[in-house]
Amino acid sequence: MMNNENTMAAGNNQKVTNAFDRAGDKKKKALIGVLIAAFYWIPAMLIDFLLSKVSSGLGTNVFFIIMIASSITAYTLTGGLDMVFGIAKKIAFFGWIILPFPIDIVTGIATFLLALFLFAAFPIVFAVIGWLRIQKETKSSMI
Repeated sequence: MMNNENTMAAGNNQKVTNAFDRAGDKKKKALIGVLIAAFYWIPAMLIDFLLSKVSSGLGTNVFFIIMIASSITAYTLTGGLDMVFGIAKKIAFFGWIILPFPIDIVTGIATFLLALFLFAAFPIVFAVIGWLRIQKETKSSMI
């Protein structure tokens, strides 16, 4: 009977340790996402500068590809991708409501795409919000 209690206690300790490990991994991934969102422009600008010597438009195209890829990566790591699409949808809905019928469809699509572009250009704000949300979740789950 004593051996069974020791085995159960070891199992409970393992579950608690796994929970702390998962919370730590989530925090690390979120921090990496924030760092990507904060500093993606440094290598993107260097690549833009180097490729603009080869062709004038090539550097800009690669810069935008790096910007979008790093924003998606940052939002995925911080868990903010659904939040970004939700806010972009709300902005598009506002643009859709404000104008009459034939123009509202174009306005809704344009405001949605503009919101997504702005979220791709400035990912640090929403990456930090996602990181803070993860910090709060892990702090409350460990109590």
